[in-house]
Amino acid sequence: MNCPRCDHEVPSDDRFCGRCGMSRATDGPAVDPLVGLTLSGRYCIDRRIGAGGMGTVYLANNVALSQKVAVKVLHERFVKDAHLTQRFENEARTYAKLNHPNLVSVMDFGTALDGMLYMVMEYCPGTVLSGLLRESKRLPALLAADIVMQIAQGLTAAHRGGFVHRDLKPDNVMLMQSRPGRYHVKLLDFGIAKNVDDEAAGLTQAGMVFGTPEYMSPEQARGERVDGRTDLYALGTILYELLVGKPPFTGSNKVNIMHRQATETPLRPSTLLEPGELPPAIEQVALRCLEKRADDRFPDAESLIAALEDAMGGPRLLAPSLPQPVSTPIKTPTAHHGQVSARWTPPPERAKGNKHLVGVAIVASAFGAIVLAAILFSRPNEATSEGARLAAAMPPPESTSRLVLPPTEAQPMEARSGATDVRPPTTPELKAAPRPASAASRAPAASPSPASLSVKAFVRAVAEGRETLQAGDFDNAERQALDLLKIVPGEPGARALRDSARRLREIMTRAQASKARGDCAKALVDLETVLKEATESNRIRELAEACRAALPPKNL
Repeated sequence: MNCPRCDHEVPSDDRFCGRCGMSRATDGPAVDPLVGLTLSGRYCIDRRIGAGGMGTVYLANNVALSQKVAVKVLHERFVKDAHLTQRFENEARTYAKLNHPNLVSVMDFGTALDGMLYMVMEYCPGTVLSGLLRESKRLPALLAADIVMQIAQGLTAAHRGGFVHRDLKPDNVMLMQSRPGRYHVKLLDFGIAKNVDDEAAGLTQAGMVFGTPEYMSPEQARGERVDGRTDLYALGTILYELLVGKPPFTGSNKVNIMHRQATETPLRPSTLLEPGELPPAIEQVALRCLEKRADDRFPDAESLIAALEDAMGGPRLLAPSLPQPVSTPIKTPTAHHGQVSARWTPPPERAKGNKHLVGVAIVASAFGAIVLAAILFSRPNEATSEGARLAAAMPPPESTSRLVLPPTEAQPMEARSGATDVRPPTTPELKAAPRPASAASRAPAASPSPASLSVKAFVRAVAEGRETLQAGDFDNAERQALDLLKIVPGEPGARALRDSARRLREIMTRAQASKARGDCAKALVDLETVLKEATESNRIRELAEACRAALPPKNL
């Protein structure tokens, strides 16, 4: 096994790491010698929350302010490496010079415990983007574009400060969830950031290659001069991966990946997805970022942000409620040549206990997503012809059943100015088809008015399915996911929910069978696996405790 602290290989019969002295603690979880210590009399280390090639990150408490902070400690094996200690100090100084809501801020830097270097940063509870990708495989186009836009906003501040990140990748993007399906982005790890105005020899010398091959620009792979457009290439690979589930170039041979970055044209993302699933404008943004020549990319991060805003139709409808205001103003959506006019309002809050309305809400939210996609994904100069084509393909009003929801306190849609009658498409190619509003469609109906439709409702339905899964009700979680997939086939969040529910139910069935045979050790392994995702299930937790209690005592 490898030491969880310094990654040094530890022989199976050794109880301590030969490099850093960390205990293997074979009779329990590994014990980190820093946990419980107080650095420089100010930062009490609580637990380890992450590790990388250069250092380990701990959750700590600022004892003077009773404030949670993240403390990044350089690995002990690097303390005497002047090159790497300088890089660590460079990261701290870079953070200190940058101040933006989408960048992690540094609070302190110092030396403790026989020369051990550490930096203190704001604590950002959340998940890394790579973790969200592992769970969802890929993201909806609007959510992917919003995340990339926030990263670009952080890059704008870094580039204006004279820094190029050079190692943008999903592992270095933290997502702080403000509500289900809505995130505020924090950009991490400026460990190999380069000051573009500093040409002195040192950390960055001509011909040296830094970064991660899957996200390297051609000039970076060749060891040439880099600037802000290098980061935009990496941002394009991230957008590409969020849309299709993998970067443009992958493989086990890193040198080959770097060669392909410099010489091969990536496949268009739309060729890897179902027809009509990816808005062409968002695809064009990704492909322009991935141009081989830096001059052919966006000139700066601000231009990329503007292009994404245009591709999304104006405002960032999936943006989170940010803890601090972002630097880019939000545009106001405009009607597209009179073809579609819709006013989007948040759906009314559901009363607790109304679980029987979930299925109806899912149906309503899906049709809201259809109309929203049509509004956002049409370019103004294409709206008239495309809208006419889709309108002609729509079924006549009398052949389409209208969706009716129970009355709510929300204002009826027909009473709102410019509201549009929403009817479900009946063919796959009309997933994003708007139906032009007419005088008849805007007339008050005798039946109850449909509730306001929005993408938020669909995202919330997926989140409710996740909550059902966390409670250990795998059958209902799967049913909720299948209902979603009937409306929006292949939607990544719903598909991941369905797969997780099936997998956990299978593991749970296996655990129960093992317990029935008296094999509590095997059952406990499976139950602990389930509890990693079914975190709110007291029933499964009690079953695991019963299995643990039935195990024979360990030999001392």
